[in-house]
Amino acid sequence: MAFIFLGSAYVLNTDGVPVASLQKAGGGFGIVAAFIAWWNMFAGLADSSNSFFVVPVLHFPWSEKRRAAKAKVRDEEKNA
Repeated sequence: MAFIFLGSAYVLNTDGVPVASLQKAGGGFGIVAAFIAWWNMFAGLADSSNSFFVVPVLHFPWSEKRRAAKAKVRDEEKNA
């Protein structure tokens, strides 16, 4: 999304001046994407064997860990 907004800012320019709102949106998406990438990298490296704390990891709904967690919750609800 960041590159789409940044590219659109220069394609839809007026008098050679890029659209400022699209540039700001592209920059914001770029910063957010960089933070998410950093978080995922750090969460993958820092585990209980080499760090004082473990960073919580957010899994995609279709990943194996998320499916296992959902199945565990369903089993607990059936048994309750």
